[in-house]
Amino acid sequence: ENPDQTSFLIHAKGAYLAIDPGDGRDYGGWDSKDRLWIYSAKAHNLVIVDDKDSPTTAGDPVRDPARLGSHLSTDFLDYAEAMLTYSDVGVDTTRSVLFPHKAYFVVADDLRSAAEHRYDWQIHFGDASKGTLKASADRACWQVPNDSGEQVELAVVFAAPDPIEITQHTGPTNHLSHGTRTFEHAYAKATSRGRNVQYLAVLYPRKLTEPAPKMERLSEDGVLGASIEVTGRTDYVSLRGGIGPAKGSAGELIFTSVKEGKLDYFMGKNATSFAFEGNTVWSSPRPVTVALRAKGGRLVGEICEEGGAGRPVELK
Repeated sequence: ENPDQTSFLIHAKGAYLAIDPGDGRDYGGWDSKDRLWIYSAKAHNLVIVDDKDSPTTAGDPVRDPARLGSHLSTDFLDYAEAMLTYSDVGVDTTRSVLFPHKAYFVVADDLRSAAEHRYDWQIHFGDASKGTLKASADRACWQVPNDSGEQVELAVVFAAPDPIEITQHTGPTNHLSHGTRTFEHAYAKATSRGRNVQYLAVLYPRKLTEPAPKMERLSEDGVLGASIEVTGRTDYVSLRGGIGPAKGSAGELIFTSVKEGKLDYFMGKNATSFAFEGNTVWSSPRPVTVALRAKGGRLVGEICEEGGAGRPVELK
């Protein structure tokens, strides 16, 4: 019953990489500073507005509920979105999450308000005494041993907004309850200011013995995005239009996967067209959310025409 609507956790490569710090009961009574912090939105993987605690109410099924929107599940990519209104500060939020190749994550947050705000996009990692967090101009990287002693990392690259400020911090943690030890965990903030702000982050977990992706921020004709290149495949993701070989595509969020120089699949949120290397591959008379794979001269995948769950589709 924490104020954690739309937060996420990541356990990958044998390690708990993006955490929930617990419930704080081992820090003492309900008025304990550390317990109150752990119970707050600031201790979760959320966007915090104006450095305040969440305007949502823990355990309240009515006030500011998160609402599930369009969602797709294919053998090559999963996608889901959730909407939440921060009514106390007048901010409408939509969080969209992609799971390409069932290998890494793309998180897009759309924040809209009539007033200027400070936004802090937060991600909480693990035990600060066991791992290392490094932050730079557009990314943060957490490295830690997994359950088998292998070194793993979670790299987070921010393609948007621009400019952005990334800082690193520590906070209290109480993963398990009833007398287990407490510890300090590492976390990062990505800060931006404005009325309407969009975040686009790539979260890539891997063992250090696995190939490292080359992840770069991209900007073309006002479209912000990123490329993710690893072992013969390059993916592109962007906001408000296509980027790279998908330039000319129309949609709120466009994802493109290119394998050995050829289109493998694409995904579009509220999209009306997808273009690849200057040629229109797919179009729709109205905005839809779609994930389609090029297969034997056809496009096969799922489509959401009016929100909700995707339905299978096969197009010529």
